[in-house]
Amino acid sequence: PSLEIERVNADSTRWEFGDPTAQAERIYDFELGAGYRHERYAADLNLYWMEFRNEILPYGGVDDDGLRRSVNAERSVHAGIELSARIDPIPNLSVSGNFSWSYNRLRDFTGQVDLYDAEWNSAGVADIDFADNIVPGFPEYLGNLIFDYRRGVFRGTWQQQLVGKQYLDPANTEDLTIEPFALSSVALAATLGDLFDLGSVTLSLRVNNLFD
Repeated sequence: PSLEIERVNADSTRWEFGDPTAQAERIYDFELGAGYRHERYAADLNLYWMEFRNEILPYGGVDDDGLRRSVNAERSVHAGIELSARIDPIPNLSVSGNFSWSYNRLRDFTGQVDLYDAEWNSAGVADIDFADNIVPGFPEYLGNLIFDYRRGVFRGTWQQQLVGKQYLDPANTEDLTIEPFALSSVALAATLGDLFDLGSVTLSLRVNNLFD
């Protein structure tokens, strides 16, 4: 965790490391789910509501030791729906996927921002109410689609991933976001039989972020 760091005194080059800037968090998790299984297909649905007390959040910036600063939000909520499914449309081919939509909001959180004058001298701190802002680091949606083909000793896998927009600070600064993106990956593998009494050997090739 990031720690409070203070100079021993104004003339000293020594620093003292104090308490963590964030304390332990507590979670109350409520979920309701159902699923169905068949030889050739399956599906699952899950609903969840997670109440956080003192959720640990990235606060933006780093401390003097280069660690990301973290703080606690008094109360926050993560809720959503999760879907997953699999089907085997033809022999040797399996198509699976999952998708989640989530609601991630700060409910009770007042943060402090350092103030500076025109000469960059410290001018105190200001309290900012971050209530109802989106929790940083959590995309609104996530999705995966996977095609997995196996025949004999050969296997080929294609994965497509979708990730929604992510904020990086509790103020939801638009210039500090990761925009929605899609990511493609492909993998090829061949599993050989017993080789020189060393056991099974698998040769594989994988390319992540295929289309940059």
